[in-house]
Amino acid sequence: THYELLETMRAFARMQRGSSFAEDQRQHAAWSAKLAAQCEPLLTGPQEAEAFRRLHTAFANIRQGYEWLCEHGPFDARAAMLRSMVIWGWQCDNAEVMHLAIATATAGEATETAATITVAAAATIALSRSGDLLAATARAAQLVERADAAEPSVAAFAFYAAAEVAIFSGRFDDAATFGERAAVDAARCGAHALEFFGIVDAALAHTYRGDLAAADTWLERAAERAQQLNSQHARAWVELCRGDRANNSDPERARLHYERSLGLCDPTTSSFLQGIAESSRTEHLVRRAVTASDLAPYASQLERWRAVEAWTFVLATLRRLTIDLTRCGEFHEAAVLLGVVLSSAPVAEEDAVRLVDARRTIDRRLGANLATEAMASGARLTIADATERAVLFLSNGSGAGTNAN
Repeated sequence: THYELLETMRAFARMQRGSSFAEDQRQHAAWSAKLAAQCEPLLTGPQEAEAFRRLHTAFANIRQGYEWLCEHGPFDARAAMLRSMVIWGWQCDNAEVMHLAIATATAGEATETAATITVAAAATIALSRSGDLLAATARAAQLVERADAAEPSVAAFAFYAAAEVAIFSGRFDDAATFGERAAVDAARCGAHALEFFGIVDAALAHTYRGDLAAADTWLERAAERAQQLNSQHARAWVELCRGDRANNSDPERARLHYERSLGLCDPTTSSFLQGIAESSRTEHLVRRAVTASDLAPYASQLERWRAVEAWTFVLATLRRLTIDLTRCGEFHEAAVLLGVVLSSAPVAEEDAVRLVDARRTIDRRLGANLATEAMASGARLTIADATERAVLFLSNGSGAGTNAN
């Protein structure tokens, strides 16, 4: 039986059941934890769609069960449930799960255990989406030290968390190391989903750091594992990796891989991947943009990531938009957004170089004083306000190049 109880119903049940209500809550929490644990190994495989749908349908109950465990239950049960929730919530863009992971990370056992490392890893993954990559990076550094001697199932989750943070903050050497370690430890304990995602992180990190031979090795492993798992979701990730691998050398081939990835995405199981693949396709579409009106596809990407509160990906989109607005002659708007992105998060080396080039162009075309003023106004904006401003600008179809002097 599903226990989706509104507060008024819970109050009524408490009155009716009296002292038995606490036992009802304990049983409900145990049911919720069992469901999350049962579904976790199914999230990458032939039953993935049904597992995702079951968790989505039962999420209100799962959330209530987790909140009860946080207050009354054993810490290791809470940690195991949070791990399952985050592995699921990450892939389907469930912002509530991410909020829970961050909010409950500091409450619990004072001594170091496998459970405390698991909870810290879950919070690190959630932070990596939040836009606060400085905090996520600091947590990941502590996590790596703590996880190095942990049992394989705990170490795999911790190194996967560290790999995600490293990729998003542009530290691709670290990301490759952590992704490989996550894959190895996950394989040792039969955690198939974490093994696959560790392999994917290693393949992407090697691609981004320019070691294409290593990228090909890990990409081949990802393809083999996806076939063994019989997972449509995994095959979609492989196509995305192939697209990123081909992006610089053969953009048209890369586009085809991104289209294939999107074709394999099930919105129930692959919302996050769908967003990443659409972002990659958008970059391809705007590559030959001449005016700001050609950059309109960025608006839907910004709205998508904003809707699920994935602010790290909002910022990544704003960085690319800043560079492309500069190229299209919209120097004032580019300067405002440059102020936003430079004040918000660390960036990958390649993006940092491109942003420096954009700043030089903006200074030259606007003048240093106007450029500095525009950047200062951008630095005062919240990410949400900057996103709204960018969407409105793109939706208005501006592109007359009136800022190009």
